[in-house]
Amino acid sequence: MSWSVRLIGTPEAVAKALEEEEAKLSGQSLIEFRDAKPSLQMLIMQNFDNAPGAKPQLLKLTASGSGYTKQVSGPSGGTQVEQVNRSCNVSLESLGAVLT
Repeated sequence: MSWSVRLIGTPEAVAKALEEEEAKLSGQSLIEFRDAKPSLQMLIMQNFDNAPGAKPQLLKLTASGSGYTKQVSGPSGGTQVEQVNRSCNVSLESLGAVLT
């Protein structure tokens, strides 16, 4: 399954919007997104200056991911679900300072 997001806003607004995107997903897409979301939020918050006095930045995040599960033999003879063929593509760019 796969997921994709395209968001434009301040770093805080985009990080929060990722939470709202998660609520829209289910099944394998939700598993894939939940695994990618912490890294996406970290990239956003670490790459845009939120220091006091800094002008708020506007950014554009485009991200997508995919993968699937497969049943494999477990160590005690049963089967386990294994995540395979996972990928995530991310584009993060600054659109400049927000004018107030």
